[in-house]
Amino acid sequence: MDQTEGELLLIYFIPESETAIAKNAEADLANDITVNRNYAVKQEASAIHPLATVKYDRLAARDYANKYTSEVTSSLGYDTSKWNPNYAWHTESGGVDCANYVSQAIYAGGIPKDSTWKPESTAWVNTGRNISNGLKQYMVDTKGYFYKTTKGGTSAGGFISAVNYSHVMFIVANDGVTMLFSAHTNDRLKASFANFSSSSYEFYYVNSSYL
Repeated sequence: MDQTEGELLLIYFIPESETAIAKNAEADLANDITVNRNYAVKQEASAIHPLATVKYDRLAARDYANKYTSEVTSSLGYDTSKWNPNYAWHTESGGVDCANYVSQAIYAGGIPKDSTWKPESTAWVNTGRNISNGLKQYMVDTKGYFYKTTKGGTSAGGFISAVNYSHVMFIVANDGVTMLFSAHTNDRLKASFANFSSSSYEFYYVNSSYL
């Protein structure tokens, strides 16, 4: 090695000044903090909004609704032999099982239960027409799974709520001309909505985010 090479190597290995080192260390630290903060935010978001999102199979809900009811012609208005035996039945007061039945169908479609909406809870068995924490409020106002629309804006998998009294029915078909619904108490199976006034009912359909 001659003197020129030694001088070049010496120059090459001259360390950065203390000021430069401090600045680089500060920049590296800031970058590490940013990366860790972004990771923590992502982890928190994953905990709040799990990657497995809610998906609603409206046809599975329709099939459930049609399976567990019937077209009853007797004065009793219902036939529990057609109802799902795995759930409690509400035949008191002449039969008040409509919301219980619609909740079952929605659950069969994939909307998950929780501490508020579960079998026998108020949000599960009450329509929400005369109270503020029933099925409608939970599905529409609290969770946003469903939204209010028009008769023409609904399809199988949605539900209908009476305006002047407490009753809900499950939509099992709607081609824009003919709407069919199934219900409990009175039990109905693929019944036509043609004889009902649309102005006396509200229509709810699943938010597209869950389809």
